[in-house]
Amino acid sequence: MEFRYHPIIENLQINVDGTEIIYEGNKLLPRINDPKRKTPTYRVSFGGNDYSVAKLVLEAWHGLRENIAQHPSKIDNLKNNHYTNLEWKESPNTGIERWKQKLSPEDKDAILLRVAKGEKIRPIAREYGINETTIRNMRDKYVKK
Repeated sequence: MEFRYHPIIENLQINVDGTEIIYEGNKLLPRINDPKRKTPTYRVSFGGNDYSVAKLVLEAWHGLRENIAQHPSKIDNLKNNHYTNLEWKESPNTGIERWKQKLSPEDKDAILLRVAKGEKIRPIAREYGINETTIRNMRDKYVKK
């Protein structure tokens, strides 16, 4: 079976479909990450980190992703992690776009000004539809004591 080295992680070899992953001479055992899914995903752990098998296969066989919004995706969900069945895909539900902000920069400035003047946090949070902890974190980070 053919193997390739990972472009960044030294001493990591991956076969064509991620069923054999060798790190520093030791074979890693992929585990099912989400067993309730019809098409489970697999992960491996080594060096104190946890990695998606699909991502490792893509990086070794297709190269690194172009930007942070890209994620590994199967072309045919019913097939395995063979490099010919994987691609980098951008989606509005991943990466940078995952966390839509409720507050504009102007809202943040207005809230910080009100907090600095001594207004209570709970009514401000209700007005903007956000959690009180969000305002406390902003206060702790930006308002001088």
